[in-house]
Amino acid sequence: VSQLLLGGNIQPLQSGLGPQEALVVGDSGRIEGVGSIGEMESLAGSETRRIDLDGATVLPGLVDTHPHVLHFGARERAVLDITDCQ
Repeated sequence: VSQLLLGGNIQPLQSGLGPQEALVVGDSGRIEGVGSIGEMESLAGSETRRIDLDGATVLPGLVDTHPHVLHFGARERAVLDITDCQ
């Protein structure tokens, strides 16, 4: 395991699997598991890079978004009515 990500909001986007505490990435760069911190720590070694997400959200099932996520966000902002803002 090359990386252990913990301390954030890990949303696997897999049916029946809710938010998780930690995620491990293998030497190939692919996700090898999600689960509790204890479960994922047991897969990590002394050379594993531990990354504190500091509350950030990770969507490990969302791997090829192209620019679509940004596109729709920008589009929504473009039509945001701010005429009554003070």
